[in-house]
Amino acid sequence: FTFDVRAFSLFTGHPTPPTSLPRSIRDEHPELANHKGSLYLHHLPPGVADRLWEVFASLVRMVEEAGKLGVLLFQFPPWFHHSKESFDYLVTCQERFPEYKLAVEFRTRGWLSEENIQETLAFLRQHKLALVCVDEPQGMKTSVQTIAEVTSPVGVVRFHGRNAENWEKKGITAEERFNYLYSEAELHEWLPKIRRMSGQADKV
Repeated sequence: FTFDVRAFSLFTGHPTPPTSLPRSIRDEHPELANHKGSLYLHHLPPGVADRLWEVFASLVRMVEEAGKLGVLLFQFPPWFHHSKESFDYLVTCQERFPEYKLAVEFRTRGWLSEENIQETLAFLRQHKLALVCVDEPQGMKTSVQTIAEVTSPVGVVRFHGRNAENWEKKGITAEERFNYLYSEAELHEWLPKIRRMSGQADKV
């Protein structure tokens, strides 16, 4: 088996508690350690941000040297919208880790809308970034269309469950949100899709 390593929350635009920063950075930058509320990447001085990228890279390197690294998963939040700035940031992430396989998961429908899907897929293929194909409740503001596309040498599928009742409910845990038991029939829906993907990718 291999590990798919999810990128640190600051690198994907998620709210990050100051306690998540390495102790050495908190000791050197009390203004960050004592920051009220969540941190985002723009709160960090450039030098600190670079150090965090380096720390994350060193951890990824240990998994890679053990022969256990799958992909680096960049799971973006619902407010990471289809835009030039977002495309530019995806390139920045890739430039940070040129030697690894990166997979990108979106959480807003605009990326794969009828208007934008071809541009999104073409960009991912050009940069060899794997689209994370998701199975999740459909028709929600923060759910993404279920498609099975290969955009890099590795194909990635994530089964989030179809718990529509809890998908966008506030104040619940991840365990509650993703609490779902697939039926065999629901899993069988994916067999032809995964077979097709396996014919297009080196690995799924």
